[in-house]
Amino acid sequence: MKKVSITLLSLFLLSVAVAAWYSSNTTLTSGIYPNTGWNQTLTIAANSTVRFTGNTNFAGGNLVIEENATLTIQSNGLSANGNITLRPGARLIVNGNLVINHGGASLRINQATVTVNGNFTQSTGPVEVGNDGLLDVSGTVTSNSGGITVLDGGRINANNFVFNGTNTIAGLLVANQNTRINNGNLAFTGCGELRTSNLDIRSPNTVSGNGFLVVSQSFANGRNAGWTGHQLTTSNAVGVYYTGPAINANWGGAYMNPTANNPCLDLLPVSFEKFQARPQTNNQFLLEWTAPETEETESYEIQVSEDNINFRTIEIVPAKGEKGDKRYQQKVHVGF
Repeated sequence: MKKVSITLLSLFLLSVAVAAWYSSNTTLTSGIYPNTGWNQTLTIAANSTVRFTGNTNFAGGNLVIEENATLTIQSNGLSANGNITLRPGARLIVNGNLVINHGGASLRINQATVTVNGNFTQSTGPVEVGNDGLLDVSGTVTSNSGGITVLDGGRINANNFVFNGTNTIAGLLVANQNTRINNGNLAFTGCGELRTSNLDIRSPNTVSGNGFLVVSQSFANGRNAGWTGHQLTTSNAVGVYYTGPAINANWGGAYMNPTANNPCLDLLPVSFEKFQARPQTNNQFLLEWTAPETEETESYEIQVSEDNINFRTIEIVPAKGEKGDKRYQQKVHVGF
């Protein structure tokens, strides 16, 4: 009997993601763009919603996000070898790390928001957070060569800060956990403010100018808590509010402030049309309020007290900065 050999051929469908490389100035409108790269000026059109999926290659040139546009980098983060500029109302969301990676690169946030679901690193190029600008980072903000400037009304939120070089702060820095100043200088101007759970300075006199620090848990001035080898500052215009354990700390020329309120800021009286606190689970409350605002209203400080005498700030909510009655909702954890 004759044997028959049968060969089975399997057909495979190979799916290849189309890459988009822009080597000339280009404007993108709403849509999803896989494997996007550019070395010229790439503009996200005003009022557009754009998503980059796959690899994002910022090889040079510029990235401009126009007014009220949103660009989301869905994966792999973003390494910027060129300038990033956000117009008022624009948003940049980076799922991963964001690195300002080149001396010719910069990041400017003007009345806009950058959200980084990872770490943010200022490598060599300058970073500027302007008035009503927000840089919100879930991980660590690292300034490797200095060059971070936060103007009056600007804000950076992070889990941790690591500062090298000279960084200039006229706005607000908030660290949920740790702030470390390795060398250089954190130069406060105007009413600059840093709020952090733990402050660790690795060189003497690393804070200067006119500003305010709120340290809620610990202060280390030479890697060891309470060691007096490094003084914080020679400036008597730097105020400190410290609520951690008693230590033999060398704050230098700084003066101790009796409250967590920045004495340089004006607290404006507001007649609330509505204020309600609704209890939630796990010592949380949902606060709702409505208040008339002006363009001069900067923020609302939420404070709590255990004895109705001493108050501490647990949250700062930026104002919407528009005229008229504004409604707010904010969930807070009391922590008693």
